[in-house]
Amino acid sequence: MFRTSVCFSSRTVTCETPGPPPDPSTFPPSAYEPRPFFRYELVYQSKQSLARVGRIHTPHGIIDTPAYVAVATNGALKGVTFEDADKTGQQLVFANT
Repeated sequence: MFRTSVCFSSRTVTCETPGPPPDPSTFPPSAYEPRPFFRYELVYQSKQSLARVGRIHTPHGIIDTPAYVAVATNGALKGVTFEDADKTGQQLVFANT
């Protein structure tokens, strides 16, 4: 980790920036084994911007990308119920507890 100090008019903020990425040779061999139950399918890629449209295949279903993903902080959506969120057609919710 590297420490960086930045001054804003009347205060100084110290931030930690991550170090270099890990060396791939330290990953266990199992990290490179195929996972048939998770895969990404590329549907279309723009030649101009390289933006992609695809599908993530999981054991629980398919997620179209790019997608709107609701974030449920502390296991709860703020402002809408899960039923209302389902009516929007979203396919994924990030939740932590």
